[in-house]
Amino acid sequence: MYNDSTVCHPLLLSQGNKSEKGLCDDTTSAVVISAIILFIHTCLLLVSVGGLVYKLRMLHILQKEHKQVVNYLQVARNPALMVMGAIIGWTYTFVLMTRVLIGRKIYPCFIFSLIYYLAVPALSNTVILRCIRLLVLTKLNELKVRIGKRQYDLHATTSSENMKPLMDANVSLDILETLNNTPPSANNPLTTDTEMKELKVHSETSSVSSSSGLLKATNRTSLSALTVGRTSSIMSQFTIEPKDITTDKPLEDEMIFRKETLLESFERGKLISIMRFLVSSKFIFIYYGLLLALHILIFLIIGTIDYFNFQNTGGASSNSRNSFTIDSYLFSPSGCGTGSYNQNIFISYFAFYGFIGVLLLLFSFFTKRDVWHIKIEVIVVIFGWVFFIVLYAVPSLFTIFTTYIDYYFPWTITILIGNMWDTLISFTYPVFFLQRFKSDKKQHTESTPSVDSKLQHSKPSESSIRKILLNEKWNNLFLKFSEKCFACEDVMMWNAIEKFKTIKSEKQRRELFYNICNTYIRIGAPLELNISRKDFGIPEIEKIFKSLKDSTINFASKNGNVSPSPKLNISPKQTSTNPQDMSFLFAITPEIFDRIQTACEHNMLDNYTRFQASYEKQLEKELSILPKMKV
Repeated sequence: MYNDSTVCHPLLLSQGNKSEKGLCDDTTSAVVISAIILFIHTCLLLVSVGGLVYKLRMLHILQKEHKQVVNYLQVARNPALMVMGAIIGWTYTFVLMTRVLIGRKIYPCFIFSLIYYLAVPALSNTVILRCIRLLVLTKLNELKVRIGKRQYDLHATTSSENMKPLMDANVSLDILETLNNTPPSANNPLTTDTEMKELKVHSETSSVSSSSGLLKATNRTSLSALTVGRTSSIMSQFTIEPKDITTDKPLEDEMIFRKETLLESFERGKLISIMRFLVSSKFIFIYYGLLLALHILIFLIIGTIDYFNFQNTGGASSNSRNSFTIDSYLFSPSGCGTGSYNQNIFISYFAFYGFIGVLLLLFSFFTKRDVWHIKIEVIVVIFGWVFFIVLYAVPSLFTIFTTYIDYYFPWTITILIGNMWDTLISFTYPVFFLQRFKSDKKQHTESTPSVDSKLQHSKPSESSIRKILLNEKWNNLFLKFSEKCFACEDVMMWNAIEKFKTIKSEKQRRELFYNICNTYIRIGAPLELNISRKDFGIPEIEKIFKSLKDSTINFASKNGNVSPSPKLNISPKQTSTNPQDMSFLFAITPEIFDRIQTACEHNMLDNYTRFQASYEKQLEKELSILPKMKV
């Protein structure tokens, strides 16, 4: 029992070491090396977490000051995943090294045995989650681009001349009350939010039959533009024209919208919500929680069976390896050696999760190369793990390593070095080498204007970003580059606004206005913009969007035919008592999104600096854009 050469090498036995519970005594060198490894890994973890907290705080401060800085830690990476992966790797190191420091023969078996049930699932799934995040982010941005381009699918105008712009629509304003009980005039602009509430959007009241059409519109006069708001109101973008409700316009002039297919509706609704959830911190915590709960449950079940088996058999035979532990049981408070059953479970977990990891790695190879270095990071970390696993597994097949060298130099340290490699590449490197402030702080302060100064931008043609966006070739390249940055929303919105400005048909302009608000501006939109809502007049735009949605939106019926918009609830009494009531047509002018377009340009600056660095010579040659900002 105390001189088993299959456990302790004869050279160790000759030095007075004894074998017990399938274990031998550790040498002084093993204790010293274990202490050094644990110290290094602990320092690496503390420095990395401390650096992450500091950099995230600095990012928050700079963003509040409207200073443009490239965010390597939160756009493509998830701080929660970074911290969880590093802590799991350090925990593995802590258990194995303290086991050597305390003594393998006395270290609690129930703690050590958890390594065989949790180490592979926890460590491998950290890498798996990174692969999943990379794949989902890539597909999510492809989906965003697809949704963004789909908004241009406007319903064609239906007048007798199909290409003739239709400047009429049946969106009307019923003015219920006005300031001082006086009707609005062309010379009295509305100037307060209270006055804005006095306007309600309505559509015409009378239903239309096939036998009796509406009379032709007559006597149209133009009213001045509405001016609503304290500083620069969005309602100043609208003009009101009176329209006689007793018109004879055909139904083809009604406001109509294209019906989304089931697939399109699923993509912009549930699918994009699922993808956002898969890259969120909530998913990471739920995933780790379920994973650890499952494997702890497996450990408890197997440990319970092993305990009763150990009690019923009166203890395992001397150094028997056909068990979970040697001369002990999984829940033992004292030390234990590892039996073949534990090793088989460890290998099974490794094969299962390793197969998933390799499969996801193959998919990751075919993803677009991102500018955040996530793809390179995942590939480097995985190949590093493969190297260290092979370095550990192959020598462990020889008894000289398990019975002799392991007690001088704990061979599991090769796996622990893999842990530190993982933390260094996926955590420390992004925090300290990618996310920097000092070299860019002064430059960004001088070259990146604040939000207010951007709004006062005088000549759009002088903007380098505008030069790129107004060029079809470079616009497409910049959009693809923004996809790789996982931040395509601002470019898509900018292009949508440019399209909006070129539309002459009032019907199509309203439809694109609705599509833009529904895609980019409303809270929870699939491509919701990350801009200050109050600073850029979004609340006022949302009021118009809500009014348009409530009063004129009626998607196609289930058979796929396009139907006219419904009428608003104006009481028959009001119609009969005041048959000459005028409904008002508001025209959405092309300049309504100008401030938001400027905000999009401001948000593109960090992408633009990297884009310019990538195409510096071509941009200088084709667009005369000189290199100004470096990343």
